Amino acid sequence: SMASRENQGYLIAVILLVVVCLMLALSTFYGFSKMGEYSDNKIAAEKKAALATKLAEANSARSEILKAMVGVPGASVDQIATLTDSFPRMVNDAQLEEAGKKQIRDIETDVRSLIESYDKIVKSSAIGQEGQEPTLIGVIDTLKQGLAKMNTEYKIKENQATLAQQDANVKVKDMEAVLQKAQEAQALAEKDLSAEKESRRSDQSAHETAMNAATAELNKANQDNETARALLAKTLDETKGELTRVEGNNKQLSARVINYEREIFDNADGQIIKVFLDSNLAIIDLGRVHGLTLNQSFSVYDRSETNFEKGKNKASIEITRVSDNQAEARITQHNPNNPILPGDWVLTPTWDPGNKVRFALAGHFDLDGDGFTDYDLVKKMIERNNGEIVCGHDENGEIYGKIDASVRYLALGDSPNLGERANPGIVAAIAKMKGEAVENTIQVIDKNKLLQKMGVRASSNVEVLEPGVRESSIKQRKPPTAQPGTENPAAESTDGGE
Repeated sequence: SMASRENQGYLIAVILLVVVCLMLALSTFYGFSKMGEYSDNKIAAEKKAALATKLAEANSARSEILKAMVGVPGASVDQIATLTDSFPRMVNDAQLEEAGKKQIRDIETDVRSLIESYDKIVKSSAIGQEGQEPTLIGVIDTLKQGLAKMNTEYKIKENQATLAQQDANVKVKDMEAVLQKAQEAQALAEKDLSAEKESRRSDQSAHETAMNAATAELNKANQDNETARALLAKTLDETKGELTRVEGNNKQLSARVINYEREIFDNADGQIIKVFLDSNLAIIDLGRVHGLTLNQSFSVYDRSETNFEKGKNKASIEITRVSDNQAEARITQHNPNNPILPGDWVLTPTWDPGNKVRFALAGHFDLDGDGFTDYDLVKKMIERNNGEIVCGHDENGEIYGKIDASVRYLALGDSPNLGERANPGIVAAIAKMKGEAVENTIQVIDKNKLLQKMGVRASSNVEVLEPGVRESSIKQRKPPTAQPGTENPAAESTDGGE
């Protein structure tokens, strides 16, 4: 019937409507499903890109820190702490997953390990020049002969790292431009990240090799420093020993100075006998038998004086001629208003009657030029002038006696080290005695000075009057002409004191 057909038509229409609705629902569900999948892929790609960006930033910070530690253009040493403190900020990025944060933490751990090694090598070492930053290059510069090649290689590595960093920046920009292509961008990012890790591992290995080489050179330098310190300690010990010896010599010298310069104020040593003011001469009652020597100086005090206070003398004299019981003196200082008079007292703090001057003799003493030694004559002259020989050597260079602080002079003759009369034994004896004289602060005088102290003049062409009589070959100095009616005691003298 008509109604039945209409009902069937409605039923078909309802069924078609239901089918269409189901198809629309399925299509809508599928569309939303795909949109969720695309959204997830986009978020994942953004996270990968953010991770790659942070990793590039972390690697860039590590590169700048390495540059600062090494000392190449880039960040300074003062910026290392700031760059290191930037890693926690990178880790706290909300877009990073835990795996990405771990990668940045690994880079931070690696950087802090490098900084610790850097501190041990640079800050703990004494290597480096004032005014330079404490960098590895500053350390390496002091060792540049052995590390020049390594420095060149490092600069090449640095250029390679810079190119790699530039390439990474370009790739990051490419990934931002093609974020919609999630799968391709993800594959490209993983590939680039793997290559970057490999490059960083290679750079790290090169830096570790450089640090190991620098550490080896530093250890060698430390060993050299230890050797130098040991040598310095030895030198200091030797210097201390020498200082101790010098101080001992100074004490001996002080004792000798005290002994030589002591002054006796209680009693006078002698008196003025005669005075020749026109000739600037005076005669005193002391002579060779009293142990008086030439060049001895005396202070003159008034004959009425009983207290011989130092510095209160009226005049000064110096002995120029010595006889057995009298001596002639040159007036070196006087006051015309208070002239020297017979009976005035004379005294000196540097002469002690009866004490002999101690001599040491070394070398060949040929006074008359005949090629033979005049040792016996020199000995007799010294003894006649209140001296004694306490140390010398024989014709073979064997030393007898001893040089100590009590010896006043070491008299040196000629050294027989050339020609037919060369004698190595005597040469060695001279050297040894001179060394002992220096150690004991003994005055060293030559042959001519010795003869002057004895009151005679040496001559290279002195004539020997008779064989074996050599003392007569030493010419006597003639005394000045005395005034009529006066006695000249110097005419009795053939030689004088010290």
